[in-house]
Amino acid sequence: MKKIFLVITLFLAFFAFISVPSVVACHFDDVVITADCEGFSISGLACINGEFHEGVDIKYDLAVNYTDASGVGMVVPVFGFGTRILQEPGVNDCKPFEISGAWEAEFCGDVIINGTVDLVSINHSSETDSVALETEMFFCPCACTRTPGYYKKSDHWPDGVDSLMIGGVVYTKRQLILRLKMPVRGDMAIKLSQHLIAAMLNVINVPGNNTPLIQLYISMANSYFADPTGCDKHCAEDMKDVLDEFNNSGEYWCDIEEDEKE
Repeated sequence: MKKIFLVITLFLAFFAFISVPSVVACHFDDVVITADCEGFSISGLACINGEFHEGVDIKYDLAVNYTDASGVGMVVPVFGFGTRILQEPGVNDCKPFEISGAWEAEFCGDVIINGTVDLVSINHSSETDSVALETEMFFCPCACTRTPGYYKKSDHWPDGVDSLMIGGVVYTKRQLILRLKMPVRGDMAIKLSQHLIAAMLNVINVPGNNTPLIQLYISMANSYFADPTGCDKHCAEDMKDVLDEFNNSGEYWCDIEEDEKE
């Protein structure tokens, strides 16, 4: 009888032992990162069992990966302590957190942010969790960019540019300005053409803005106007959105240029 009792006791102790990690573990949930040319934000849930942990420290280790118009890739490390989250004794739940920061280094071109966010128990340093993070590629301007409205005026065009090739057809400056002034009325092809014209003028005006991502979308839009087969309204809208964002991205640099002229 004693042997049976001992076996049962050992079995229960073993079962409790293998079950503990899933009960006491501190871990992340629903972690996301967002970033733009000014800074980043990491948010999510830190799940903490207050019966075993006083709280957690959260830190981040990121890398800004960017490629300029010359195709040269650079990496800027960004790391730091994010926040400390305390847990009430005996409470087991998930607490929201958000860590944000501004970039200290200047960079421009096609950008991807990746890295990790790490969690460590305050009183059990062996209890950790880590989540890999990565953003989609986005563009940060290297200099001033202008919108289609700006290029409606002839004297705003780059010097020496009297025509552009759109979809394999050469259009004069006058024809392109008329296109820029054309009412859109919900016509996605007109919207796309206007942002394509502005984007092409922006990279002519500032070659440093002509990164691989922008080159790709200018090429895709030109291919669309040569032969729109296989690209529906949503496809055209996606291209328009990228070029629209590009054309509007350099306003900060334009303001600096204007201030320097004064």
